[in-house]
Amino acid sequence: MLRALLPRLREVPQWTNVRFYDEEATFGAFMTEVLDDRDGDPKPKLRRLRACLQEIERESIRPDFRFVAERAHPSYYALLPRWELYEETDRRFAVCGALIVLLEIPEADLVHRSLHRKEHEGRAGGFVAIYGSEANALEAIEQSVRLRREAVCRSASPHVTIETKEKRWNDYADLILGALRT
Repeated sequence: MLRALLPRLREVPQWTNVRFYDEEATFGAFMTEVLDDRDGDPKPKLRRLRACLQEIERESIRPDFRFVAERAHPSYYALLPRWELYEETDRRFAVCGALIVLLEIPEADLVHRSLHRKEHEGRAGGFVAIYGSEANALEAIEQSVRLRREAVCRSASPHVTIETKEKRWNDYADLILGALRT
């Protein structure tokens, strides 16, 4: 999706200097950290997202600054569903002008597009090992989808939800551009 979106963003004069915060920068090993230490203090686990947000806040004073942050707090909430941990982060993202884009995968496609993704060969075995069975892993993915939706609904930022069944990434990029222009 981002391969389609970023070139299109750069065609728009206001977005020529877009700063991209990828999944490694915003999310990193958060899932592993949560699963390895479910009862530990969650605040240190939020460090990547908070560091990105601090940079976004510093840069957002420039009128030409634009950003895309992949896997922000709705993804965190999907693994650690305590909204009080993200409420301030959400408010701060909203002040910076964030638009949340939720890409949805049809439930019927979750097994092959989430559990058995081509680009993550072998990951399904990891999910099965973590959750004890493929059925439990799929249930965890479905719960994650529900929690992301809930986080987006709680957010102070505007949002757009895009159903990605057809995998028409260029069309979805255009939808996102349209939402950004409004």
